[in-house]
Amino acid sequence: MREGLVDYARVVKPLQERLGESLRGTKRSKRAAAGIRISLSHRELASFEAVKELLSNSAMLTYPDPSKQLCLLSDASDSGLMEYRYSIEHIEGANNVWADLISRWAGQSKPVAIRSSAKRLTGTKRKRKIAEAQRDCRPPPTACKADDGVWRIGDRIWIPGSAKELLQRLMIVVHCGANGHRGMHVMTNHLRRLFEVCGLSERVRDFSKRCLLCLHVKGGVIIPRPFSETHFTFERNETLHWDFLTLGESFGSSQYVLVMKDEATHFAELVACDGPTSEVAAAAILDWHSRFGIPPTWVSDSGSHFTSKVIGELNRRLKAQQKFTLAYTPWKNGSIERVNRDIIQVLKALILELKVSAADWPYLLPLVQSSLNHSPVQSLANKAPIELFTGLPCPNTLDTVVLPGKKARVVSLPKERPDLDNKLRQLRASLKVMHKAVNEVRERQALRYRSRRHYEQPVNFSIGDYVLRSRVDEKLHANKLGVTWVGPYRVTGATEYYFTVEHLVTGKFTNVHPSRLKHYADSSLNVSAELIDHVASQGTLLAVEALADHRYNTSMKVFEIKVK
Repeated sequence: MREGLVDYARVVKPLQERLGESLRGTKRSKRAAAGIRISLSHRELASFEAVKELLSNSAMLTYPDPSKQLCLLSDASDSGLMEYRYSIEHIEGANNVWADLISRWAGQSKPVAIRSSAKRLTGTKRKRKIAEAQRDCRPPPTACKADDGVWRIGDRIWIPGSAKELLQRLMIVVHCGANGHRGMHVMTNHLRRLFEVCGLSERVRDFSKRCLLCLHVKGGVIIPRPFSETHFTFERNETLHWDFLTLGESFGSSQYVLVMKDEATHFAELVACDGPTSEVAAAAILDWHSRFGIPPTWVSDSGSHFTSKVIGELNRRLKAQQKFTLAYTPWKNGSIERVNRDIIQVLKALILELKVSAADWPYLLPLVQSSLNHSPVQSLANKAPIELFTGLPCPNTLDTVVLPGKKARVVSLPKERPDLDNKLRQLRASLKVMHKAVNEVRERQALRYRSRRHYEQPVNFSIGDYVLRSRVDEKLHANKLGVTWVGPYRVTGATEYYFTVEHLVTGKFTNVHPSRLKHYADSSLNVSAELIDHVASQGTLLAVEALADHRYNTSMKVFEIKVK
């Protein structure tokens, strides 16, 4: 029993000393102590009362019999039970009836009622608020005052337009919560059943545009903006577009193709390579320079193989200009993206027709390049890229025919030997005419494309404003319920082609095309703690910048790392 009393030795010490003095010279037994009269001092009486209080507040402990089997029932505590090793055994249901029944008894507790009885809430307070809002405004001629002091138009309550706080509360009720943030028509129908509001449709439209949750999930995945093609030329070898295309493993070591295309004439060259490196890009541009001259402008994406110091130094020495595009925004470099699609399409068709393995694609690249450069297209006024870029005639497979018979003969159509001087003059004139026709066709196509209805929307935000960013280009297939528009972000910079936005939680800066940005609020927005929590709850992934510190957890026996 002594072991179960807290601080028992200190509390009982005065009584122990008094008992020792009284038993001095006699036997130390219970019979001898029972016949001795003892008078206690104030200190000893206080000790005696303290011992009685300890006994009254103590829990009686039961010590298990060492010869019996001990069964311990405990919760799944992670602080104590994790230090033990366990072996789990399965007991069949027929042999575990009583143990299962006893373990469930403690969980069958009666639910605690928050209210003893349900009370019906009246609308007296709400009607008083509506009456106060109506008192400050002049009611319309068709309104009449009811017995409860509220003005009504027919059977609907009249809400004055100046009661903005009351209108906002009503719109929140019919829009949020169980109503599921439905559209403007649903909100309007709910409100018109009970209330009469002047200009209700416009007010509902303004409220829906400011609802942050609706901005996250509604609307298109992108917004067309006037930030489209920022570079356009009609001169031969004026602008070179290039990009690496992944085609997979081959029987050799090649896995990529460097695609180089002239913007004005669509003339293309394909270079098979092992990987997308700056060395491959530098060798390809020098090879192009040795045959056709150096293009003044190079347009590519922002990959490390194009933004490296090697390409930058080569660009400086060749006196050219590099222009980069953002990821997943092919408007500025869309010409090369269109060629990539044609390359894959032609390769698939050739592999099926020739019945070869897909790993043989490096041997089919010359055929693909020939098909691209010798095919007249409508966007070039029915001219072939080889004609516009080099001035050479476009060969036709119909120029050579096979005559049937006992012995098949291959016959080529005869051609007259040209007069070189006259032909060169005619070539220059015809090239000028062809380029003029191509320019007219491309200008008409661009004008027709831009004149489509709802083609583009002007940018309605500036530096300092808050916007939402579209995640349409991210891989969201694993989570279909993830919102497309995330944020808000703060706009911190603007260029001729993109905006720079800052994440409110991580502080990370990102360059985003304006078609992926949607206006949310101006620079006067109050960035509260609630808004920060809202941004953090949108699946924000924090990258590890550095390993700041580490320590050893003695209780868990594991190392813990502090990251930044």
